[in-house]
Amino acid sequence: MIRRRRHIRSLATALMLSATYPALALPSFQGDWESGLVTGSGSANWIGIQAVASDRFTLVNDGVRQGTYARVEVRSGDNPLPCCNNTERAEVYGMQNADNSQIFENLSSGTQRYSFSVKFDKSWTPISAPHSDPWGIFLQLHGNSPIPPALAFSATDQIRFNMFVGDTNSATIAKNELSNGALNAGHWIDFILTTKFTTDNSGFVNIKRRDEGESSFQEVLNLSNTPTLQFDSTAGEDAVKDHYWKSGLYRNSQNFTSVLYLDGMTREAVPPVPEPEAYAMMLIGLGFIGFSECRRRNKY
Repeated sequence: MIRRRRHIRSLATALMLSATYPALALPSFQGDWESGLVTGSGSANWIGIQAVASDRFTLVNDGVRQGTYARVEVRSGDNPLPCCNNTERAEVYGMQNADNSQIFENLSSGTQRYSFSVKFDKSWTPISAPHSDPWGIFLQLHGNSPIPPALAFSATDQIRFNMFVGDTNSATIAKNELSNGALNAGHWIDFILTTKFTTDNSGFVNIKRRDEGESSFQEVLNLSNTPTLQFDSTAGEDAVKDHYWKSGLYRNSQNFTSVLYLDGMTREAVPPVPEPEAYAMMLIGLGFIGFSECRRRNKY
């Protein structure tokens, strides 16, 4: 009888906690290159590539880092697109679900968490621009073309997080400094980006960083009360278009070669924070269990 009561109490507790705290969703995308493909089908591969040659985006398995990762190389003049003069790139684009449908970020995306790793080659030369702001984007959320990306990790002399969000008719590029933006060339850096997708000030961005050899992540950027998507206030029903991710290297024109490495890109939904009512229900339930336990002890 005692075992049965304990089982009932444990089951009741588990049910209330599961109702209060939704389980984390399985990753919707896990492009860690372990499929052995640069692009392909399914939730482990990017949809397409923009590069001038196959040797600009290759996969590496060197026995030093576990598994397979990508090597990205951009040389002077590497512009695979008919647009975008004075730019150079080698990028993959389009995360996709297991059913091969492309993943877009929009107002229905909610809060998402992205985990990935980057290493800048030991030969990395700081990207510069004599008469304009330089950029060396290695992860970007592409929105309303052909304007700058909504969100972007950019590496020049250091790593920054650029944002061009809200109404594109009045938005300006914000280059957010990280509390630790060091390139740490020749060593892996792990990042966790968590963001709530919105066009108003209810959004947020949080970035954590862990350098090679470190055991824990450190917060390097925390922005609240900010939009994280782009929209065109003059476009009516099409004001908010679908945004999509690209990864690799996209830089302004340089006279040297840049090499970096990428690994472990994962996208997973973050469940909403429980409402106060949910906490109240949990406390009532735990109080009921505690009351039942007291009655049982008094009885025996």
